[in-house]
Amino acid sequence: MQLSAPVDDVTRARVAWLITNASGVIYQASLRPGDLTPRKDGPYYFFKDDGAHLGQGTRDGLGRVLILVGGDGFVRYKVKGYGDMSAATDPEMALQFYFGDEVFVFPATWRRVPSGWIAPPPPLVPANQRH
Repeated sequence: MQLSAPVDDVTRARVAWLITNASGVIYQASLRPGDLTPRKDGPYYFFKDDGAHLGQGTRDGLGRVLILVGGDGFVRYKVKGYGDMSAATDPEMALQFYFGDEVFVFPATWRRVPSGWIAPPPPLVPANQRH
């Protein structure tokens, strides 16, 4: 997804995820300013919580987050979260990604796997750019 404006300090940006379906909220998680740490090998930022998979996490079940913010304004991320997904009874779900002041929305058909659900790769578009 492409940001409409640059983010001055990624480590201080608001970052959150919300998964919903026709019945309502399934999962939500967020990082606090300062949770993301820059990596030494490029424009990558990460967060890791080893207690998340045991239900002892500090950020709503987020276990690992990797965010790449390119000079072209594109943001890519990979996230592994743990939580109660029992409300995910229908594969039609929407993922909302909050980064800084922007919201990206991606409705899709998710795929059930033994360990939970996987969303297809998103061609996310900022909410204010949707048609």
